[in-house]
Amino acid sequence: MPLGLRTLCALAAFPAGWAVREATSGALGGIVVLGLIGACAYGLARRDAVRVVVLGILCFVAVHLIAALTAIYAGLALGALAFAAVVSVTWRSSSSARPATRAS
Repeated sequence: MPLGLRTLCALAAFPAGWAVREATSGALGGIVVLGLIGACAYGLARRDAVRVVVLGILCFVAVHLIAALTAIYAGLALGALAFAAVVSVTWRSSSSARPATRAS
């Protein structure tokens, strides 16, 4: 998955989950968030994928904490930006992001 699409998934994860939560239920919103976190990890090297998932879940927790202390939209915005930064940095350092080289 190209970095641009991966970053869009990261930016959309928390707002999309919130929208689904408001329209249906909290559980379904959580499933949307976790699905988009998984999409961000898809295709990365195993170690990098695990890092993206773990940090995505930590950002999900942070969204709830920030929203509880400030405002819902502040939590969503900060969480989305933090997760997008994590995805971008992880993807750039991932072995799956480097072009394949020809064996000698």
